[in-house]
Amino acid sequence: MAAGFADLGILSAAAALDGLVLRPFAEDRLVVVAARQDDMAQMRQIRLADLAGRYFIGLSGSALQDHIAAQAAAMGMALRYRVRLRSFEAICHVAGAGAGIGIVPETAARRMKRTSGIAIIRLADGWARQRLAVCIRAGTELSVPAQSLFRHLTEARPQRDWARGLPPHRQSGARVRALAATVVEQGEMTDGLHL
Repeated sequence: MAAGFADLGILSAAAALDGLVLRPFAEDRLVVVAARQDDMAQMRQIRLADLAGRYFIGLSGSALQDHIAAQAAAMGMALRYRVRLRSFEAICHVAGAGAGIGIVPETAARRMKRTSGIAIIRLADGWARQRLAVCIRAGTELSVPAQSLFRHLTEARPQRDWARGLPPHRQSGARVRALAATVVEQGEMTDGLHL
């Protein structure tokens, strides 16, 4: 975003903010995914510190994975990776096969639960709650379709105050993809709008 490769994006509200304008979008929680036969599969929640010594299935080249590793390092824990994959879907399938455990957003885990054979265990650590934001570069004039999408994502429902710890509205990915498809279908898509 800051480098100018996209007009708007969705990222963690905890990300570096230099040169970006952020608006609340959604809240999600990180969860542990493991095979249904795993010893921890019956647990409702667990802390990252309790996972020391386990093999992890990580997300390659991801700010989220860097964030998780930083949280582990702050506790003096080094994550042991069995493999790093490119998608949450792949992480869920490999975890469901018993090759290790993964940490993914709860929405992704729930979407994959039935087809991947995973158990979902909430991470009890406070940092595991993610606040997502829609962002644009500061001082950027958006195209009309990008303005429309930005408004839709940030004003679709009344926002709640993050400073008071209340979550903003939840926005489904399907709804965002449907809006993007409509923009493309109507011929209003520009080269500068990347989803």
